Amino acid sequence: MSEVADDISKHSRNLEQNVDSVSHAQGAESITDKQERIARQQDELLEQALNSDQQRQRGDLAKDIKLRSSYVQCVKNAGAVVPALMECNSQEYAYQDARLNAAYKRLLNRWPAEKKDRLKQEERDWIKWRDTLCKSNGALGGGQAEELEDTSCNLNATAQRAEELEKR
Repeated sequence: MSEVADDISKHSRNLEQNVDSVSHAQGAESITDKQERIARQQDELLEQALNSDQQRQRGDLAKDIKLRSSYVQCVKNAGAVVPALMECNSQEYAYQDARLNAAYKRLLNRWPAEKKDRLKQEERDWIKWRDTLCKSNGALGGGQAEELEDTSCNLNATAQRAEELEKR
């Protein structure tokens, strides 16, 4: 996870602790003022996370990815219901992951030993890159929306990688 996301996550936890302490403070007006200040700070942290290089890379992933029409229909049927969207992601990820693995195995079966070794290292490096890119670790505020964002990133990265391997 990026240092920015770790910093944002730490600041967010500190702000949550401040909210708890504010509720025990004296005077209704000062509580409201402090809560508003903390809310503004959390909004700023979320804005930083959304404008980070990591988020831009995630957005770039989705540009040219072609997912199955059944996935598109699933998302339409899910509306804005996050658990339903997560299920759509899960089903499409399983398909794209199988596609990636089939392309990878096909290359391993065709290529000579020295190319196989390079491909294996390339795949290990890609997995590290994907895992780093697609784990928000609380930088987006946590919860279902962040989990959906992370699974969407994994889905798009996997579909992109499958396509890359299939073209070789």
